[in-house]
Amino acid sequence: MTMKNLIDKLKERNPYTMPRLVKRKDRYVSSVEQLMMDIQNWLDEAKKQSVMTVTESKLNITEPDIGTYQVPCLQISTSDRTGPIVKIEPKGAMNVGIVGKESRDSRNLRGRVELSCGPYIIPFGLAPDGSWKAVTVRGGLRDLDEQTFSDILGEVLLDG
Repeated sequence: MTMKNLIDKLKERNPYTMPRLVKRKDRYVSSVEQLMMDIQNWLDEAKKQSVMTVTESKLNITEPDIGTYQVPCLQISTSDRTGPIVKIEPKGAMNVGIVGKESRDSRNLRGRVELSCGPYIIPFGLAPDGSWKAVTVRGGLRDLDEQTFSDILGEVLLDG
């Protein structure tokens, strides 16, 4: 292949169609959608008892290698609106960025979502098996399930 041919082919191709990256993005979007549904289900009883309200919205994420895509995000607040607001926002399929003592355990994660509330930022990472992991306030990488999520909410909403 000549340099001219290579240049012509590169000009013709869509940079956001590399199969490996498209798969990673699609898997991330699907996993985020499932995570947001799981969180809403975990909060069903709090919503029924009018303790919390949950608002879902959409967020556009643009990443250099995979383009722009849309994912759901959540905002959780106490129903009386006097407490802090918890935001759960996806950060990207290519964006893991967990550092510290947990970074060794998190090197295979495939995307990140963040729970933020006041001074707290708790990252959730997507594991290769499709499960989510949380780096908790007290440290340590834990499976993100209803119990872990409840522990995290208690830490950020009730100050520990």
